[in-house]
Amino acid sequence: MSKLNLKKALIPAIASVATAATLFSGAAQSASEDGTANAVVVVPITIAEVQPLDFGTVAPGTSSLGRVKIDSAGVVTALETATHFSGGAVGRFNLTGMNNASYSVALPVFVVLNSGAETITVNNFTSDKTLTGNSLDAAGIGSINVGATLQLPAGQKAGSYSGPYTVEVLYE
Repeated sequence: MSKLNLKKALIPAIASVATAATLFSGAAQSASEDGTANAVVVVPITIAEVQPLDFGTVAPGTSSLGRVKIDSAGVVTALETATHFSGGAVGRFNLTGMNNASYSVALPVFVVLNSGAETITVNNFTSDKTLTGNSLDAAGIGSINVGATLQLPAGQKAGSYSGPYTVEVLYE
């Protein structure tokens, strides 16, 4: 096929494609719709210490480890070689949040109390609440009592020991 015949054959084909493109360019269909986004914002759950966890006045044994335990009801018990003289109180926390909301409680595994360079370990934290499935009241108010066990090694040096511990509450 000669160049002239090829041009004569291609010109009508190119014109047909251009005509089809023009005809179909206005034929595209589109649609749109607005969706709805929702959110429910609740008051955050808060926790505030109202009474420190206090093991009272204690003395270590002279030959082996002793322990002083405070349960979540506030009962203080000296175990093994430890002596408990006076005082002692559960840690008490007030909660506020959404009315009738369910929440969970997380307690520390252990903490260290300090008196200068000296340290004592506190562990076996307990609460008057279960770890999950607790509820704030109809006004969004609750409380937690926290107990623990003070590990008192023989010959522990005298001092006023203190340190922080964290109680965490989370909506369920």
